[in-house]
Amino acid sequence: MLNGKLVEEGNCDRILGSPTNDYTARLLAAAPQFRPELLAAQEATA
Repeated sequence: MLNGKLVEEGNCDRILGSPTNDYTARLLAAAPQFRPELLAAQEATA
């Protein structure tokens, strides 16, 4: 939603994997990504 209006709708896998709306793409790019390899490396050095 942007300003109270839907900007994109459809299958979750399609939207998350290949958003067609620029706002949706920017929101997804801003979300933190879980990277288990970084966690394992951090635990190995602790």
